[in-house]
Amino acid sequence: MCEGSYGNGNASLGLYLPKQDTVYTDIFKDNNAGKQLGDVFQSMIQMGNQYVLCINNSDRVLVLDANMKWLKTIAVSKPRYIVPLNNQQMLVSSLFNNKIYVVNIERGAIDATLPLPARNAEGMLRLNNSIYVAPWDTANNKVYVLDAAQQFFVDSLTGLGFAPSELLLDRDSMIWILSGNVAMGKPAMFTRINPKTKQILKSLAFNSGFDVVRPCLNIAGDSLYFIEVNYSGSTSNNGIFRMSIHATDLPLNPFVAATAGQYFWALGISPFTGDIYIGDPRGFTQKSLVSVYKSDGTLKHQFNVGTGIGHFYFSK
Repeated sequence: MCEGSYGNGNASLGLYLPKQDTVYTDIFKDNNAGKQLGDVFQSMIQMGNQYVLCINNSDRVLVLDANMKWLKTIAVSKPRYIVPLNNQQMLVSSLFNNKIYVVNIERGAIDATLPLPARNAEGMLRLNNSIYVAPWDTANNKVYVLDAAQQFFVDSLTGLGFAPSELLLDRDSMIWILSGNVAMGKPAMFTRINPKTKQILKSLAFNSGFDVVRPCLNIAGDSLYFIEVNYSGSTSNNGIFRMSIHATDLPLNPFVAATAGQYFWALGISPFTGDIYIGDPRGFTQKSLVSVYKSDGTLKHQFNVGTGIGHFYFSK
């Protein structure tokens, strides 16, 4: 998923077929008569035999068929991430708003707007009938819990770092929460919490001044990977880091170090092979570089994709 360069409407969806070692740098454009995705491609999921894409700065959600053909556009303000509610409905988080949206994929319309106690809903995580929503609001240090069936907020997780944004579920069914907004003076922090008891199991705070993004877990769910970004171009605190979910301290040395003047912006682990995919946006001004590593750190392959790579999505 390539965000593009902000404001230029040049987001793109690339496709990589590992077995064939084939790359399609803009499969949406190729299959839709040159049509552009829009501005800032944020995320995507698969619902049944359709793909749903959030194009954040274009205020729209796109629905594609299995062949990446455009089916419909749904107007949603600053869409970020999606969690399915049922076969027809999905929950869409939204930037700059204190609300999230229940969107009907069949009707191509918003069914309901759910008020949120904080602004900037970002990452969401479904666990049974509960959906955890992280508002990336610097005044907020809670994650709110939505009852998926009744579609209203019933609880919250408290005592977190300010501005929570990402949520992961590890192999022990514990939730990891990444919080922080370095630009606004809120240092990054990981919190591991028991969703049943709401007990905080550990809080790991980063040094101020360094951004932490794109946390993900390996196939086994017992190792946490993340990007630490140093925008100054220095190699310190800059690269891909990994740690055991049972570690008591943050890792000091990177698993894959960024070189001088470089930083990474995309990270994903294939649920099929365990290979680690890393994206270098190259300043958001040229084609991005994707590097594929084995879990032992061996570089397997590299290829170019569109401008401003931001995320990976793995599909059969």
